[in-house]
Amino acid sequence: MCVIPNGSSINITGCANGWYSAVYKGFDGFVNSAYVVVRKETISRSGSRVDRSSLKTGEQVVEFAKEYLGYKYTYGGSSPKTGFDCSGFTTYVYKNFGYTLNRTAAGQTQNGIEVAWEELLPGDLLIFSNSRQTYGHVGIYIGDGYFIHSVQTGTPVSITSLWGSNYGKRLKVARRIIY
Repeated sequence: MCVIPNGSSINITGCANGWYSAVYKGFDGFVNSAYVVVRKETISRSGSRVDRSSLKTGEQVVEFAKEYLGYKYTYGGSSPKTGFDCSGFTTYVYKNFGYTLNRTAAGQTQNGIEVAWEELLPGDLLIFSNSRQTYGHVGIYIGDGYFIHSVQTGTPVSITSLWGSNYGKRLKVARRIIY
């Protein structure tokens, strides 16, 4: 058994069921994913390391999205001025961070990488079925079982419980845009 001090770097060698297999100072072991912040080393085109503190994170995406709580729902809308529909909202939020998403909930199933529900992180897209069992709604996971989304006509951009609502039954896929 080995204790890994907070803030230490480890070499992750695998991931399954919420646990990372890792190597730390020559010791092989497992670490619960709740205690790990995964960071890929980023190298610029010139070959120098990039300061990761300047890179955007899922938490920053969530904080930006929260600035639009209460903005009206408008079918086909994709800006604060006109209002947002669900995919217009996610597209607008991610565009602020330099990411281009497909414009529909169904299209956003092709953006980023798929993640397991037990691996959700703030900023992940949550894509839901509609009454026809197709991809019909999308929101942004904010953590602790909640997500932010532009809901429907008459309901503004809101935060909703994922598992304490009908949305949990309708969740079809989660996608990570920032990885």
